[in-house]
Amino acid sequence: MTIPQTYRRLVLIGFRACGKSNIARRIAEDLGWKVYSLDAMLEEQFGEPIAQYVQKYGWQEFRQAELGIAQSLQDTMECVLDCGGGIVEQSQAIDSLREHSFIVHVTADIETIIQRLERKQNRPLLSGATIRDDVVSNYTRRQPLYEQYAHATVDTTHASKDDSAKQVLAILRTLDLSSSSL
Repeated sequence: MTIPQTYRRLVLIGFRACGKSNIARRIAEDLGWKVYSLDAMLEEQFGEPIAQYVQKYGWQEFRQAELGIAQSLQDTMECVLDCGGGIVEQSQAIDSLREHSFIVHVTADIETIIQRLERKQNRPLLSGATIRDDVVSNYTRRQPLYEQYAHATVDTTHASKDDSAKQVLAILRTLDLSSSSL
């Protein structure tokens, strides 16, 4: 499949535990593109998990590092970017990735996100609150930003990882009406 010249990169945004990383890997494989996980790149840069880094240095330092990674990728094309959930709260970071990018908001309902996060204890909370309070507060604040930046939305609440990736690929196919290989 080819993507129109207007879009030379796919950017996945959305709240944590919605499946962005799994979808990114599957789509990158299908397109023959490289996948970049901003969180994995940050952990490599920090030399420790994000949760530990945030505990030591705070969210503001983390967001600055995230901005640096986003800006370092702004000229990288033919790739899938798996962004951290809070990237939309930094307009400078998301704006650096918008040009030439098709942006997909990967979402799930709040209860599904909470269940997924309860199974994975390695995800840092954004506040000192319970998982439920943290998710509800941050999801509600970020949701309008995801919708503002996204060209399309894929809901993973009841879909498998493969089906979610197929939904994104189907959306991409609608962009490329001139390709005979679809």
